[in-house]
Amino acid sequence: MDVNEHVNNVKYIESLYEGLSLKFLTSHHLTDLEINFLSEALYDDNIAVYSRATGDATYRHSLKSDERDQEFCRARTRWRRCG
Repeated sequence: MDVNEHVNNVKYIESLYEGLSLKFLTSHHLTDLEINFLSEALYDDNIAVYSRATGDATYRHSLKSDERDQEFCRARTRWRRCG
């Protein structure tokens, strides 16, 4: 939380990981991240994470509040298989 009781931008990035399986996360390393912050999430917002594969270990993500019909951010991540 920041001084205005908004969710810190690092929490958005941490939330992206929740949209991916543990099996995927333990077998891949994040190599690229692009994020577009759209609006501020507040302390009591329930944030839903939507992630979909777009090919070649690339994912599109969206963090939303379905209760407020608001999107907080969109992101694209690229991953490389470990080992």
